Amino acid sequence: WSRGLDRNEIHGATAFLDVRQHDAKLSRRGGGARTPCVDGRGNADRAREAAAITQRSYDALAKAERIPAERRATLMATHGHALLLSGELVEAERVVRESIALGSKLYGARHYNNTSRMSKLVAILRAQARHVEAAALANEIVAIRRTSLPPHHPMLMFALHGASRQNLLAGQ
Repeated sequence: WSRGLDRNEIHGATAFLDVRQHDAKLSRRGGGARTPCVDGRGNADRAREAAAITQRSYDALAKAERIPAERRATLMATHGHALLLSGELVEAERVVRESIALGSKLYGARHYNNTSRMSKLVAILRAQARHVEAAALANEIVAIRRTSLPPHHPMLMFALHGASRQNLLAGQ
C-alpha cells in the first residue's frame, strides 16, 4: 500500500505502530502511556514522551494527503489522547474533535466507529470539569452502542459504566 507515497506520507501512515511499540516498551517498564490517566500516579515524563511521539505523526499528517482517512482519524485521536495525558487539554480537545469530524464524514455522526474517539473526548471534558457536556456525550455513546451491539456486549457495558459515572459527576 505504500507504493507511490512520499516519505512524510509513509511516516504518517505507519506512525501509529511506533506509538503502540513505544507503549509496549513502557508497559514492560511498569506501565504504558495510558498509566498516568488510569492509575493516578501522574507520570508526567511518560505522558510528555508519548505526546512528543504522536506530535511527529500528527505534524506529518499535514503533509501527507494520501493517507487513508480512517488511519488519519486514528492518528489524530491517538495524538489527542497523548495530549490529554500530558495535560494539554485545550489542544487535546481540538485534535480529538477534528478526529471525530473526520470519522463522521467517513461513517456518519452516529456510527459505532466514532465511539472510541468520542470516549476520548469524554475523558478530556471530564479533565476540564465540564461534566454536563461530558455526560451528554457519554449518553450518546451508549445510544450508539445500543443500536450497534448485542445487549450484553462488553463494549456496551463499558459505555454504560462510563455514562453512569459521568452522570454522577454531572449531578444527574
